[in-house]
Amino acid sequence: MASRVSTSAKALRLAAERLSAKQCTSIPLDRWNFMSNPPPGLLTSKKRYDAKITALNLMRTTTPFLRQNYSTFHNAFGCGERFFANQMFLWNVHLWLLFRRLDFEKDAEFIVHMLTKEYMERIRDAHACEDEEKVSSRQKMRERSLLTPGIYAFWLAFDDAIDEDSDRHFVTALYRNSPILSHVENLSFEQLNNIVRYVRFQLCFLDCLPSDRILSAAFDWPAPQESILGVSK
Repeated sequence: MASRVSTSAKALRLAAERLSAKQCTSIPLDRWNFMSNPPPGLLTSKKRYDAKITALNLMRTTTPFLRQNYSTFHNAFGCGERFFANQMFLWNVHLWLLFRRLDFEKDAEFIVHMLTKEYMERIRDAHACEDEEKVSSRQKMRERSLLTPGIYAFWLAFDDAIDEDSDRHFVTALYRNSPILSHVENLSFEQLNNIVRYVRFQLCFLDCLPSDRILSAAFDWPAPQESILGVSK
């Protein structure tokens, strides 16, 4: 049964076209459809409930980790001074890491959909509540329409980079597809390298997690150690 095309679905299609995204055999293409449109069977109350619980648990596992390590990420990644933009960048990276790990799980499309839905709602609310003394209402209005396609473009670009197994593609993804991060073009080689090294480390960590732990969110993200990020005390 054909589902109604949502605004998010249109944004995703436009993002994919903008990136000239190619089909990669290691990425389940349905994942992108299910981010914005409920997969068949999600209307079943049991599946919807289970997927939402897993999605919320993954959010709860990630939220304190990003909050507690914000300063470390800020120093290592050369983040700018805008808190919302930095937080969105960190969330985009870690959700993409979870999506990649969930690609290998049965019926993961239900969790991916609920996780994306929960995140998009939260990030739009956070953007709307951002202090207008730091960011003008006019700027926020311009950014509002760019949030969703920008986030999808970021994830698509990271997918392309990991399938090419190329640090150069990662750097390109960061430059071209970091939503509303105006400082990215000024990052040093060391800071870019920190981001790529960190992403690859967390990919390895998640790959080693058994299914029951990832699906129950029964894990703690490894702290961004100095050896990973290259941050001096």
